Amino acid sequence: MPVTTTWKPENFSSRVLSDFELWAKFAFNSFLQYLLRDPAFVVNRYRIGGLGVTFRMDEDGLAAALAAMGTNTRRVQSIFEHLDRNHNSDADDVAVRYVDLIKSSGSTVNALKANRTLITLLIKVMDEGVTTQDEKKAIAFLKTL
Repeated sequence: MPVTTTWKPENFSSRVLSDFELWAKFAFNSFLQYLLRDPAFVVNRYRIGGLGVTFRMDEDGLAAALAAMGTNTRRVQSIFEHLDRNHNSDADDVAVRYVDLIKSSGSTVNALKANRTLITLLIKVMDEGVTTQDEKKAIAFLKTL
């Protein structure tokens, strides 16, 4: 007995995407790629170098940019994770300057209190290697939160 199939959309798994759906898929994928690479984009604005080698990092500028992110501590955390992994020798300097800049901002300090992971990461970054007096002061401040 021959098998006959009646044409119904649910019987077929593929369909043609409209122009809008194609654009939306591309735009959403681009946005996801941006989110995944955001820490590198931010750091690279304040870094001079190439081929994985950093010749100079504007630590003051990067710390100011991070402080300007205010209560968005998840974004700040992802950037410090990137710094710790890829630019560890600069991460402690940026962390000290960042902590100094946010001390006077009550809303940022309150947001930081709620993000224990970021506090732990900042302490870790500043406590590695030689710990300067400025780093010790910043660590002491973070431990009070």
